[in-house]
Amino acid sequence: MQMEALTARQREVLEAIEQALGEDGYVPTVRELCARLGVSSTCTIQKHLVALERKGFLSRRSRKSRGVQLAFGKGFRRQRGPVLDVPILGRVAAGLPIYAEENVEAYIPMTRELVGSEDVFLVRVQGESMIGDGIFNNDLVVVRRQAKAENGEVVVAMVDGEVTVKRLYREDGKIRLESSNPAFEPLIMDSVEVLGKVALCIHRL
Repeated sequence: MQMEALTARQREVLEAIEQALGEDGYVPTVRELCARLGVSSTCTIQKHLVALERKGFLSRRSRKSRGVQLAFGKGFRRQRGPVLDVPILGRVAAGLPIYAEENVEAYIPMTRELVGSEDVFLVRVQGESMIGDGIFNNDLVVVRRQAKAENGEVVVAMVDGEVTVKRLYREDGKIRLESSNPAFEPLIMDSVEVLGKVALCIHRL
């Protein structure tokens, strides 16, 4: 792709998207692009996005506030140079593997510098059990996929068919999943399926 194929304003929009990815790890909304570029009309930005899509510089998912992607193509944990499309795993359907496409709620483009590895996924936190670790309801956590964890590490685990975020401890032949909110009792189990280790929390003010 040749940047000369773009108008000056289209180039500014594309650069603003790339800058936001580098700073925040995810694409901006149309309104956030307006703020970055000092534009009051969302329709103006939409027109530039349509032109960029037509010229092959990005693709868009309809009805998604952060539906812009900087390349075409679809797949699980897609890789595009320094940017990865990281899946948000929603509620796990019975009988399906945790990483099945049917469990993917959406994708968020994130820089490799931010996530560190392509074998990662996102989980949306529900509840207030981990507020002591700065993880709040509706936050997104970046999870590095692994089946083992050291004592005291924050993990994402499968408990009774539900995904949960807790600190893991092994003691007296049992597994203790500990909340960082004293209002919640720990979960004591004989064994647990660890899906991965929490590497990063995305919290929006």
